[in-house]
Amino acid sequence: MGNWDNALRKSIMFVGIASIMYLLIIAFIENYEPNELMLLLVSYGTGYFFISFVGWILIGLPTHYLLSKFTNASYLYYLAVIVVLSLIYWSFSNTGSALFFGLFAVIQVLIFRYYVYKKT
Repeated sequence: MGNWDNALRKSIMFVGIASIMYLLIIAFIENYEPNELMLLLVSYGTGYFFISFVGWILIGLPTHYLLSKFTNASYLYYLAVIVVLSLIYWSFSNTGSALFFGLFAVIQVLIFRYYVYKKT
């Protein structure tokens, strides 16, 4: 199953840092007040890390286990799972949130897949 604990931390942290940097750029462009910026960062950061952690525990790690056990665990299988889950979410929700969460999931899973089997 590879080095999944280190890969999990890196996938959540890299995407989280990149998305928070994006929020900071948008906040400075639109001249947010300092208290609005802090509220945005705290609420977004808390929500992002909670959703990422719960998503990995409930979906990501069991899927990784099954893909490692029954397939060659190529990138294509990981991406196929994300696409199917995003389409299922899209059928129950709106397009914007499905694409938003799907994009973050794709980036996280690509980083995870890279680091989980990386030879050190």
